[in-house]
Amino acid sequence: MKKFSVILLSLFSILVLVACKDNALSAKISIESITPARTSVYLVLKVEDPKEEITEGTIEAKVYNKDNLMATAVAKTDDEGVTTIEVTGLSIGYEYKLEIHVTADKKGYKLAETTFKTSTLGASTDNPKLIKTLDDLKAMETDVTAYYRLENDIDFSSAPFLPLFQSVNFQGNFDGNGKSFKNIIINQRSSYTAIFGRNNGTIKDLNLENVTVSLVGPNSSSQYVGLLTARNTGTINNVTITSGEVILDFNYVGNVYVGGLTAYNDVNGKILNSNVTATFNLTAAGRTEFSAGGFAGRMIASTITNSTSNLTVNLTNADSAFIGGAVGYVTNSATLKPAITKSKADLTLNATTAVTQTSKVDNKVEVIQVSIGGFVGRAIGSSFNEVYANSSITLNGASNQAIEQSSYDTYALGGFAGSLSSSTSVTNALVKSNLVVGSKVEETINGFDRLYVGSIAGEAYNTSYDKVLAVDSNIESNSNSLLIALSPLNGNVDKAEVGAFDLVTVSLNNVDYINQKVVFHSLDNLETFDLTETSRTDYFTSEFINTILNSL
Repeated sequence: MKKFSVILLSLFSILVLVACKDNALSAKISIESITPARTSVYLVLKVEDPKEEITEGTIEAKVYNKDNLMATAVAKTDDEGVTTIEVTGLSIGYEYKLEIHVTADKKGYKLAETTFKTSTLGASTDNPKLIKTLDDLKAMETDVTAYYRLENDIDFSSAPFLPLFQSVNFQGNFDGNGKSFKNIIINQRSSYTAIFGRNNGTIKDLNLENVTVSLVGPNSSSQYVGLLTARNTGTINNVTITSGEVILDFNYVGNVYVGGLTAYNDVNGKILNSNVTATFNLTAAGRTEFSAGGFAGRMIASTITNSTSNLTVNLTNADSAFIGGAVGYVTNSATLKPAITKSKADLTLNATTAVTQTSKVDNKVEVIQVSIGGFVGRAIGSSFNEVYANSSITLNGASNQAIEQSSYDTYALGGFAGSLSSSTSVTNALVKSNLVVGSKVEETINGFDRLYVGSIAGEAYNTSYDKVLAVDSNIESNSNSLLIALSPLNGNVDKAEVGAFDLVTVSLNNVDYINQKVVFHSLDNLETFDLTETSRTDYFTSEFINTILNSL
């Protein structure tokens, strides 16, 4: 009986083993490659499942640290049958265990496991990813938060360059290491047309030599056009641009922002210790509204410090425009005031404006506003402190032949600013300018209801000045505009006597007006206002401004 029981038990064990063998999973998964990054890991899997036992969509990676589950991710299989998994949310430089799990017939199986350590490469300034080639630069789009360092100059002359960071911001740190990007040509439009399309990180210690953005033709328009960045909410520090050029000739209905360091310096964006030398050739026959400046085309509640711009602009436009040697258009936000300090701008500009059509908003004809200044085109609720502007501005022609026009159409030219308003403050500002309006040969200024020209500002409203001085400047006009106001200080009446000047000459139709503001209403209606000249000696207490003044 005992012998019979042993035989039965043996037969039962054999039957169990056979059953288990029949229920075993034949599918296999192996890890073909594993690539740890700083906060993620990327796997390529080899999946062998001839009987299709694995439930679709259940291949999963589980990552453990000291037996604690830290992260999971589900595999993806592309059209070519390659299965990959990327696990994110890990910590830099940590040891991990990774397991591959699947579900088959409602049961869970572990089919593979390994260990890995996340990378520290690109995690700090001491261990950056190195950029040596153009391919290295392009690869930055796959790791937007890393620290990078440029190891050598890169010459881009082999082919036109396609702007980076279009769909995502650069959020890392790019150390140019004193090296250069050379011979860059960008000639295809992008949403953000510049080397770095969108920057929310730090770009520093970089040189750009011979960089050209050229967008010409009916399908070439871009709203944000810059040499370094197109839209900046990060920091640009110690960047030098030499021989930069922007060529735009297209029709775009709306705002177009053009800048050397950035087209649009957005809220909290910073530009520090940088230098720009560039030429902008801006042409638009339609409803394009340019905002252009050497540092930035548009600036909102952001800062610029200790920087220098040397800008040449050739403008042919047919709508509103805001052009400045430093910034085209500066505005505040609800809580933040933009500020520019210890910065210099040199502007040479030739402009021709011919308005042929306007539009209506809420049944009102839009106002055409052109504001051009040696430092800033238009500023609203802004702060300027220890700034210098040197400009040579020539308005070759300004006409408005639109069928419907606003009675508030204004053209404002200033040695420092075209237009200032809304609690803008200017402190310790030195201005030198040569402003020429109209042709000596023929009448070229017509159709604008107001033409304001001032050695400091074309027009200023609700603006405070403290130590603002125009020196060694000239204003010359040969025009019989309906209303033209020329002043050694500010063109509009509201701020006629605000600021100071020393050696400024005003000439209207070959007649010089010494220490006077002159307002031309018509051939038989001309007003003059006496002004008092101020000596430049001991006028400023700012060492930054006095150093510049003493060099003139």
